[in-house]
Amino acid sequence: MNEQAPAIVFRDVWKSYPSYNHITGGIKSFLFHLPKAIQELRQRRTALEGINFEIPRGTKFGFVGRNGAGKSTTLGLIAGVLSPDRGEINVNGRVSPLLELGAGFHPEMTGRENIMLNGVLLGLTKAEVLEYQDEIIEFSELGEFIEQPVRTYSSGMYAKLGFAVVSILKPDILLLDEILSVGDEAFKRKCAAKFEEFLSDRNVTIVLVSHALESVSQVCEQAAWIENKQVRMVGPAADVVKEYRTSVNPKVVVEETIEASVKKPALFLDRNIVSALPHPEKQRCIYLIRHGLSVGNEKKLATATTKDPLSPAGRKQAIAAGAWLKKNGISFSRCYVSQWRRAQETAKLFLPDGEFIEDTRLGEMNLGEDSTRSFSGEKETLPSAYDHIFPGGESRRQLFERCASWLDEMTDTMLPGENVLAVTHAGPIECLTQYISGVDPSFLPVFYPKNASVTKFVYYDSQNLFGSRQGWMLEIFSFVPYQMESLA
Repeated sequence: MNEQAPAIVFRDVWKSYPSYNHITGGIKSFLFHLPKAIQELRQRRTALEGINFEIPRGTKFGFVGRNGAGKSTTLGLIAGVLSPDRGEINVNGRVSPLLELGAGFHPEMTGRENIMLNGVLLGLTKAEVLEYQDEIIEFSELGEFIEQPVRTYSSGMYAKLGFAVVSILKPDILLLDEILSVGDEAFKRKCAAKFEEFLSDRNVTIVLVSHALESVSQVCEQAAWIENKQVRMVGPAADVVKEYRTSVNPKVVVEETIEASVKKPALFLDRNIVSALPHPEKQRCIYLIRHGLSVGNEKKLATATTKDPLSPAGRKQAIAAGAWLKKNGISFSRCYVSQWRRAQETAKLFLPDGEFIEDTRLGEMNLGEDSTRSFSGEKETLPSAYDHIFPGGESRRQLFERCASWLDEMTDTMLPGENVLAVTHAGPIECLTQYISGVDPSFLPVFYPKNASVTKFVYYDSQNLFGSRQGWMLEIFSFVPYQMESLA
């Protein structure tokens, strides 16, 4: 290995994929569409177009960009699991991909046998793997389960072993698709400590792909912005993130005051416009429910704490809103809820039979030591809170980026006609609404939903109608269902 050469070099790299639209539909679909299927087999979908960059040895390097820009393809090319159509790729060092923990494990082999298998796949000799084997087993905390087939492991045990193998075998180049932390709280702390070791080790090159822009700014020294299959910018991570953020969050002049926006009634998109839009029967809809009135809300605290329960009035609000839902026959294929107690209590009352997925990206901004601050002193400080990190808490920017990541995931995974429910808080609803409408998120708050209110987004096949973000439109904002008979 050449110690002086850059860790990774891409020169005029192109990558495309064949089109399999009619093949994936089965043999019947292939035969019925034979001429078109043969024509499509000759076509290819371009993922990267002539990209160039260098990553010096020991650098912590990040990739940012929209979904589908080509970031994951770039990681696959670095890892060697993909080959370029043309161009030159030089990777100087042993690559350890931390992309999908446990990828490559054989289900019928024991944990110990899979350690050897993965070590060899990562380029080590049998003797080198045996040297680290006991350390890997100890780090994984699997104990006697290490002698059992991995098909008997829980998802947490599987992930622990995968993380232990990659992290203990001392990579030269570590590839990360989002920063990972797995297992219980104690193991997550071990993961964080190991990651800090990698960050401080100048012999380890880290390549990170993430939608959490704050993480890229904090972890990476250099970054590249990939846009429309090409590298648009390479430079210091903070500068690249700033330019990318500016491009996806254009500034919009907001003339309304904060007080006026709070007092504004529920917002509805004109029904004549909605009925004229294409394919209404295939709409994908996201319903955002703000939690009912909590004990902290009644005390007018800024956020209170994660253990803040619903007040008696808040419980009545949630039950009444759920009755409206049942009356109108709205059902959901997926239901999400934040980790906060008041949201989870609302979810159980609003939709008693729902199976909710806890998603911490939907948790409201934690003001840390300021969580008991009253609203009386908050109005002057809110507009400057976007970049300010409160003691023991986080910045508004971090919340906005997490919420945007959640909505991007919904955009990629929702099917036509699918309804998704999220029981969350005022902060995430504000961030999500500002994200789809393109309003500068530093204006706080432009959209402020009432307790136990409904906000609805509708997706129209990425047509970006009326300047909406990624095809999403705001159809309803802060509708209080228990104060009206129906949505008609």
